[in-house]
Amino acid sequence: MAVTSGLRRGNVASGHPVYTIGQARGTWVTVIDDASTAMTSAEQSNPALIADDHATGFRWYKRPKAVTRVNVVARVSIDSDTFTASPAVRIIGLYGDLDESANTLLVPTDSTVRKRRLDAADWNTTSQTLSIVSANQKDEDYRYSTMSPLAGYDVQGADYIGVMVTTAANIEDGGTPLPVPIDLLLYN
Repeated sequence: MAVTSGLRRGNVASGHPVYTIGQARGTWVTVIDDASTAMTSAEQSNPALIADDHATGFRWYKRPKAVTRVNVVARVSIDSDTFTASPAVRIIGLYGDLDESANTLLVPTDSTVRKRRLDAADWNTTSQTLSIVSANQKDEDYRYSTMSPLAGYDVQGADYIGVMVTTAANIEDGGTPLPVPIDLLLYN
């Protein structure tokens, strides 16, 4: 039997591997450099007020089209020894085009971009606390917060995803405050 006997018109036989294009398989991205500073109530209600140089290192993440789900986790140095407060956050989706011309993402102040919480049905629902304690999952560099819900959140077609810190983290190593980055897990 010839190698091509099972092929029909339009099929191609080659020795090259087949790649599935457009799949997201567990990509982690950092969206907050340090959750030790909470955003103001004005910033929480109006994303256009979040400055590009915000103390948290906040950034919008442009969602790849294949990504349909997201989860959030906080991390802190393995050297942490005092856990006074874990960060609380809201996962936000933006719908529409942001101005990317200035090497930053600027949210228009008009109604051309809409916002929606991806982790709750109501904007004013209590933020989720990313609990970090000494017994949490860890590796040789970091301790990680709980990830709730484990199945993540539907991105609901959002064009951009961001995380707003509503309660500041307060975690230390020997009295020295430590940065608490926030990461998103993007997948489909």
